[in-house]
Amino acid sequence: MEADGWNVRWLNPRDPEDDPQGFLQVKVGFGNYPPKIVLISNGRKSELNEDNVHLLDWAEIESVDLIIRPYSYNVNGKEGIKAYLKTMYTVLAADHFAEKYEFTPDTAQDVVGGCGNCSICSGECDKNEHL
Repeated sequence: MEADGWNVRWLNPRDPEDDPQGFLQVKVGFGNYPPKIVLISNGRKSELNEDNVHLLDWAEIESVDLIIRPYSYNVNGKEGIKAYLKTMYTVLAADHFAEKYEFTPDTAQDVVGGCGNCSICSGECDKNEHL
């Protein structure tokens, strides 16, 4: 990727016997080409948007599949390719109690609102929006 012009950066190894580790910063922009971001939790899918994508910041993630799109830039004589997120499916680590309590009614939802069916809703959606 680096040879093709992508903006790959390198981390120095902590152990002198290890090789440097490359990484690619992927930007998430919701402007002209918003990404499709899907969260999968306990067998349910929820599409995230600009307002709730922050939920991934502290999530315990099991796996991620993503597609990045290139954006070529040439600014002040520097040129290269930036990576922008196009599509991402994120599977959260299994909650060991979720299956056990899956069909237990959430009576607190009557008080705080929300769909009560996922970890996405914070009381600002229509019921069952995330199913």
